[in-house]
Amino acid sequence: VSLRDSKGRGRGQVSAWIPTVNMSEQPPSYSASVPGYRETDPDLSAIVPPGETVLRVTRATNPEDVGSAVCRQSIAPFACPCFWPHLLICSPIIVPCILNAKFAATEQAKVKIVILTDRAIYTHTGDHSTCCCCHSCSSAGANTSSIPLER
Repeated sequence: VSLRDSKGRGRGQVSAWIPTVNMSEQPPSYSASVPGYRETDPDLSAIVPPGETVLRVTRATNPEDVGSAVCRQSIAPFACPCFWPHLLICSPIIVPCILNAKFAATEQAKVKIVILTDRAIYTHTGDHSTCCCCHSCSSAGANTSSIPLER
């Protein structure tokens, strides 16, 4: 590095190492470049750590089908006649529980995304209601989990 005064005269040589940091560098922006990403999805840079490449984002194609599957699983034992008395006696309790389970599963499927990267699989479930009766007091909150991929 050459030192010069205000008149342009040389004042000597100084050896210096100055690290350069580009403050304009932003974390990778995931948008239309990632297959399956929608504008309504959460910011992927908040879920995926730096240095990983997002390959795909996927979700349930029809959340109503997820809710229906949960409902069918809940009523499957009642196909057996030995459970019919229980169904008749407990139907005021069982039916609302089954309907609420269907509602909660449908709401969760609407906000759940699966993110495939080159190093792991991330599942992110956004904030959603878990009760069909009281939306404001029964929120599940956002949750993110990951499964590392083996090479």
